[in-house]
Amino acid sequence: MRFGTVFAIALSIIAVFGVGMAVVTIAMLSQTWEDQCTVPSVLNGAISSDVDSSYANGDAIDASMITCDSNYHLDTNSSTNLLCVCTADGEACEELQHACVAQLCSTPNVTNGEFSTYLSELQNGTMLEASDIVCDNGYVRTGVTDFVCICENHGDQCTTIQNACEAGTTTASPNDDPDDSSDSNEDLELSSKSSGIPDWALALIIVGDIIACVLLSLGIWACWDYHDKKKAEQYWNLYMEHRAKNDNSSPPVAIEVQDITIRNDAVSNKVLMDASSNRSAPIGKVVKPGSRRELLVSEASMMESEAKQMEERGNMNEAVRLYTSASEKLQEAVKGAHASDETFGLAVRASKYEDKAKQLRRLSQNQV
Repeated sequence: MRFGTVFAIALSIIAVFGVGMAVVTIAMLSQTWEDQCTVPSVLNGAISSDVDSSYANGDAIDASMITCDSNYHLDTNSSTNLLCVCTADGEACEELQHACVAQLCSTPNVTNGEFSTYLSELQNGTMLEASDIVCDNGYVRTGVTDFVCICENHGDQCTTIQNACEAGTTTASPNDDPDDSSDSNEDLELSSKSSGIPDWALALIIVGDIIACVLLSLGIWACWDYHDKKKAEQYWNLYMEHRAKNDNSSPPVAIEVQDITIRNDAVSNKVLMDASSNRSAPIGKVVKPGSRRELLVSEASMMESEAKQMEERGNMNEAVRLYTSASEKLQEAVKGAHASDETFGLAVRASKYEDKAKQLRRLSQNQV
């Protein structure tokens, strides 16, 4: 598979992942998140195990699933408004304190007497005030002082008291100051507080968005890098094509400039040949170019400059000598050199210096 194809597939996957994370982020942030709370406890009672295990803040609680303890009953007033109140996700709903209330009974009847005060909120087992009992005419209080309210169901009348009054002429004075007690029911207040999106969802969004940003950045960088490499590759191909057009596939066998020949030899690789002779006899040993070659070229350039000055002054003999010496310096510099553009250029310069020396020599002779 080509690199371009793999690269395109990778970028497609990154793009799909980035778009997917964006959609998920928007969907989760736009969703209304509610706290999920567990089953509440019930004061003086319990909720059946069949009830749902979770509630949202403000959800109604089914009163039929509540069972009250002994001597307690389900309050019909509050059972229709049982709601879950929780302040944080995962916590239990607040305790239901008014769902199960004590069974209340009314004042019992008294044989041959009565209670001076009517009471409707007596609980089963509550001690009754003996001083509140008033006996009928012709009856008096007995010596019994401990009286207990006994009732089985909410709203029933306590069991009749039969041993409080007996026949007699003295009546007891009732106590007109009974203590009244009442329980006040508090209204259930809901907390509208909501913790919003859960922590795990928020963490998931953050991590996913970071990964998407990193992958997107890598994708952009990879696109830019790939573009640069393709552009460099195009430049390189153009360069190689240009070089192939302008470069010979093989170096020249020999370069001849007048009487100087720079030749590639199969054995010695490079030898300096005498072009004037018909035989291929080397006239010098091959030496590698180095600092000496550079020095010779520099000296030749200096001699050329001096020769031009002498020519301008009319000193033709000195100019001829300098051009000839410069030519000899360049010829020495190219001895044993590999056939290249630089070597060819030096050989051409040496030939030009020699031609210039010959020209000035003829001009000087004509003037004489």
